[in-house]
Amino acid sequence: YVCRLICSESILAEIGDVLRRPHIQRRYGGPTENAIKEYVRTLRLIAEVVPGKLEVAGASPDPKDDP
Repeated sequence: YVCRLICSESILAEIGDVLRRPHIQRRYGGPTENAIKEYVRTLRLIAEVVPGKLEVAGASPDPKDDP
C-alpha cells in the first residue's frame, strides 16, 4: 500500500501549538522549541501541503477541530 500524508498549513501550525502546551511538555519530557520546529519542518517536507480552504462544519464534536 502507498500512503500519502496530506495536511494544510493550519494543521502544521496546530501541531506546533499542541506540542508547546504545558501538559504535553510535562507528559513527553518537554520537547525543545528546536525539536518542535524540526518536527513540523520534516512533516512539511514529507507531506503534500494543500491550501486547506475547505470548511466542514460539524465534522468533529469539537468545532475547533473541523478544519
